[in-house]
Amino acid sequence: MHIPKYWAQHTQRFEQSNQSAHTRPMSITRYGWSANSKSDAITHAKQRVVQAHTQKLEQSPSTRLVAWQVWLCVIAAMLLVVIIALFSLSWLWLILFLGVAKAVLWWQDRDNAY
Repeated sequence: MHIPKYWAQHTQRFEQSNQSAHTRPMSITRYGWSANSKSDAITHAKQRVVQAHTQKLEQSPSTRLVAWQVWLCVIAAMLLVVIIALFSLSWLWLILFLGVAKAVLWWQDRDNAY
């Protein structure tokens, strides 16, 4: 097994724009390696950051579509749970839904931390 001698880490901040006028900062960190020199490892890390950013830009529209689908499901589930809670007076359903909604929001936030 070959383990490279030189390693480097590169982090770069990008402005991630969505369909509205708002932009959010996004940081991408990648490691690079080389058997030759430290500068080659830094260059490799920078190339990997650019590659990851390009990949992120290419998958953004589909990610937004999935996010909207998740939100539509959450809203539909919320309406269903509220209706069930009102008619059966079972507030446990409402508490369960809030837990699921919080998990979904955490999942989306985790994906945005790319």
